[in-house]
Amino acid sequence: MDMTLFALLKAAGVDFSSVAVVMLLWRISTLMNSQKEAIVRLIHKLDKRVIALEAKSDVSRPAD
Repeated sequence: MDMTLFALLKAAGVDFSSVAVVMLLWRISTLMNSQKEAIVRLIHKLDKRVIALEAKSDVSRPAD
C-alpha cells in the first residue's frame, strides 16, 4: 500500500485513524507473507538434507 492509496482513502472521507489501521494491517500482512515464504524455503532445504542423509545411511547400512 503506498501513499497514493492513502490519499485516495483520505479523499473518500475515511478518517485518519482508520487509514492508519488499514496501512498498519497491510504492512503486517506483507511481512507475514514474506516470512512465510522464507520458512517454506527453509523447510524444503531441510527436507532435502534429511532425504540425502537418509539415503546415505541406507546405502551404508548392511542388509538384515
